[in-house]
Amino acid sequence: RVRYFNAYRGALEYRQGEIKKDYWVVNDLLLEDYVRGIGENGNNSPAEYLKAQSIAQRSYAYATIATNKYGIFDVVATTGDQLYLGVESEKIMPNFVAAAEATRGQMVTYQGNIVITPYFARAGCKTRSWKQVWGGVEKPWLVPVKTTYECKRKYGRFGHGVGMAQVDA
Repeated sequence: RVRYFNAYRGALEYRQGEIKKDYWVVNDLLLEDYVRGIGENGNNSPAEYLKAQSIAQRSYAYATIATNKYGIFDVVATTGDQLYLGVESEKIMPNFVAAAEATRGQMVTYQGNIVITPYFARAGCKTRSWKQVWGGVEKPWLVPVKTTYECKRKYGRFGHGVGMAQVDA
């Protein structure tokens, strides 16, 4: 059966960008509805992992919104930010939806501020710092750590390496 990820909560708008003058289809919805429809999880993953993932995803979105990076919208619906698939994703991942609901409103903070929380598939044996990968100012909550589970199984790196390694988590 072919799945079409073409059902979304909230409203859809067709607007011209403020920063880039391209035209965009913008899905305007509540943050918690957005989190429920993120498709970067596995429905059969352990519940505590899904909770950690939903907190990281919510924090990432909120911190990105605060930067006004895109102007007329908050995050892109691709892996450029987070893969948002909408209502169909919710239907095929009820365990993730339950984890998102169980952690509703919870976000990662550092010194009282909600912070960006990148994540990626595999690290190899160690994650990397923000500055190592993207330059700029170091983010003290994103320090390199050993990924014990992955290292024992000799997984190679898949992703940027900053933040939470999903396989190790």
